[in-house]
Amino acid sequence: MIDAIVRRHREDLLNVVFVQGCNKLNGGFLKSADRGNLAQGNNLEDLRKSNFSTVLRAIHRARSISRSELSAMTGLNRSTISALVGGLSTRNLVNEVSENTSKKVGRPSTVVQANENTIAIAVNPEIDAVTVGVIGLGGHVHKRIRFETTGPPTIKETIKITAAIIDGLTSISENYLQIVGIGLAVPGMIRKLDGFVKIAPHLGWKDAPIVQMMENAVGFRTKAANDAFLGALAERTFGPGSGIADMVYMNGGPSGIGGGIIAGGYVVSGIGGYAGELGHIRITIDGEPDSAKLRGTLEAEVTREKLLSALNLESADFDELDHALRTSQSPAVLNEVTRQLEYLGQAIASLTNLLNPQLIILGGFLGSIYSMDTRQVQTIVSRETLTPNHENVRIARATLGVNQVILGAAELVFQGLFDDPMAQPFGKIPKLSS
Repeated sequence: MIDAIVRRHREDLLNVVFVQGCNKLNGGFLKSADRGNLAQGNNLEDLRKSNFSTVLRAIHRARSISRSELSAMTGLNRSTISALVGGLSTRNLVNEVSENTSKKVGRPSTVVQANENTIAIAVNPEIDAVTVGVIGLGGHVHKRIRFETTGPPTIKETIKITAAIIDGLTSISENYLQIVGIGLAVPGMIRKLDGFVKIAPHLGWKDAPIVQMMENAVGFRTKAANDAFLGALAERTFGPGSGIADMVYMNGGPSGIGGGIIAGGYVVSGIGGYAGELGHIRITIDGEPDSAKLRGTLEAEVTREKLLSALNLESADFDELDHALRTSQSPAVLNEVTRQLEYLGQAIASLTNLLNPQLIILGGFLGSIYSMDTRQVQTIVSRETLTPNHENVRIARATLGVNQVILGAAELVFQGLFDDPMAQPFGKIPKLSS
């Protein structure tokens, strides 16, 4: 009798074990609220939703993974994995294909891939352009379009450009894209609760309900967050931060310096969502004011504008600036890079002492100047940090390049999908033209 009961409820028991192990699968990056929901789950529907969520996240991050690997990763048996993958497939969230088995003997194995035709529209307004990306599950960049502007774009201009991109999507195959939503990466202080722009000084935006305005104009669900924070999210998902529980991301862009902090596997967002303003760290007692009118900060001393001036360039996108710095032999450029690296090294040392991270990732122009003289920064950090804090820290350049911020904005959208993959409705649009 007891054996029969155990057999009948074996799947339920496996599900419970699986839910308890979800945090391990997610690399320790579940928010406290997510952990609480998992712990409180007390019916099969909760467990089923959690299973769908975790399996889709795993496929998205891996981009392509076999059923057997999913089974080993989750602890769920193969029949359960098959049912979950089948359900996700009916929602067009994953595809199943056969591996190339020409050199193998036996039955071909099945590989599950994130369906790149399920997309998010990523929007990044900057002081001289609005970049719009069309990003598929698995981090597939269908398109990245940069609209240069004569000055900082207004909110209305940003919405108009986004609407034009969506309207202009045309077919490239017989299949159709399904749009999950719109992710806005804004260089400013964005309220975590609702994406409300408190202030984006370089854009001239203040107290703006950008999410509501975009949804009213375009008709798709919209989320917004700080651009540097979203860069951290992208590097954590697809870059060197994958699986790292304690890391700092620092990004340098046209609008200044920002970042994101992961501590103990949790995103440090602060009570209002404004944490990560790393550009305003004080590194000297005087100097020019930064965008917030604060003097002596990292953002005031380490700037893209001073690099462009040394290079005699009026403007440049990420790739152009990176190439110009790498190929320049100008003493003025090298002197300016050396000066900025001194301040950058001091800021990294302060963050290392404060947070004791395992990894510090440098994005944007910070990654560009760091790669020009890694030894200088590492020497400063070694000199200015406590020995125990310095022992395990590693500094790395961001790997996602020009697509980093738009990938992060897409992740912001996909997170809502991952919470309940089987419930969210989609908008259907024709596939992109090449």
